[in-house]
Formats: sequence, C-alpha cells, structure tokens
Amino acid sequence: RQLMPSQTQRTRLTLTRWFLIIVALGIGSAAYNTASNILFMTLALVLSSLILSGVLSLLNFSKLRWQLEGPSHPRVGDPCVATISLENGKRVLPSMSLRFLLMHSGGEDTERLALKQALAAKDAMRMEYGFTPTKRGQGFVKLMGAESEFPFGFLTKLLSVEQTESLIVWPAPIEYVFLKQSGGQRYIGGESRRRAGVGSDLLNIRPYVPGDPPRLLHWKATARLGKPMTRQLA
Repeated sequence: RQLMPSQTQRTRLTLTRWFLIIVALGIGSAAYNTASNILFMTLALVLSSLILSGVLSLLNFSKLRWQLEGPSHPRVGDPCVATISLENGKRVLPSMSLRFLLMHSGGEDTERLALKQALAAKDAMRMEYGFTPTKRGQGFVKLMGAESEFPFGFLTKLLSVEQTESLIVWPAPIEYVFLKQSGGQRYIGGESRRRAGVGSDLLNIRPYVPGDPPRLLHWKATARLGKPMTRQLA
C-alpha cells in the first residue's frame, strides 16, 4: 500500500507510527530472546494498536458523503464562501477528526478545512470555506479529498475524490465621481394650471374627437353614456 497505493484511498505512515514499528521490532526481538510473557503481551498490544488504528480509520470514512457548492456571485477582492454539504450514512458510528483539502484558482497552495466536531450517525451538516478571488474571469474552487489521522495519529488516511466547481469571477467595484456638465436642460416641477395640457391631473371628461390618444379613453363614462368619452388633462 505504501509503494503502489490505490487512486481513491491512500495511507501514509506518520513519524509516530514509524517509531512505533521500530519499538515493536525491538520488543519482538527481546521477547523471542528472553521468552518473557510480559514482553510478548507488550508486543501483542503494540501490534493490535497498529491494526486497530487502520480498521477505525477505514470505518471513519465508511458511508461518508460530501458535496461542494461554489459561491453564487464572487467578485475580485471580496471574501466569498464555498460550502461543503457533509452527510454521515452510518447507523451507529460517528465520523470525526476530518480535514478537507481545498484550493481555488487564485491560490497555489492546498488549504485544509478541519471538522471541528464529530458528525453523528444519520446526521448532516454544512462546512464553510472562505477565500478571496484575485483574478477576474473564469475561476474554480476544487475539493481534492478528505484526510484523517483518527484515532491514534499513527497513519494518515486520504480519500482523493476530486470535485470542481467552475466560477465566473466578476471585476472588483471601483469608485467613481459624478461630473456635472453645463448646458443641459433642467426640468422643474410646478403647479397644474386649469387649462388643457399634457399634465397628470384630470381637468374634464369630454366627448371623443378623432385624433385623441386612445390611452385617454374613459371607459366607465363611455359605457354609461354609450358613446366614446375621453379624459382632458390639465
């Protein structure tokens, strides 16, 4: 597994586990040379802890599903948030001590988003990943997988399942100053006069004359009098 790991699941030994393997070899040599039952029991305890850490780390990722969602309207220079929808499909065991590997188009390094609390069985939650776009145009936010050193920190279990969300990064807002230009026409509101015009106040209702705008027809008066009536504006 160290020399030819699978594409989806990878296991890396930590420095603590390498020391534990060396200690196990030393205890095993001493146990066989001295035929001491206590040393054999110690060796069995060390080996069982190594195997137990591998089994529990595998169960920690069992039936764990996640989905990446990108920000809706990212803009250059403005902080935005991508969310990870996490769901634990196990019936009994929780999932804990997880770190998600993420990166975005404006950064070169991989960032780790840690799960701060255990996710209970048959439960779901959302995690937020904040970043700031640095370049306008086409962008992305990528989830490259999840890793964990649960339970003893002897090994790092990595599930490399890539999910990429494409983004359209909008330009950064800029400040502008309004420059008033001379020579323009200014409209000033005033009081309505009691004579026919093109205002908004009603002056009179009179019979329809060919050439009057159809939008000024007064339909209620037309229906009551039986002939076309139009509104005259002040």
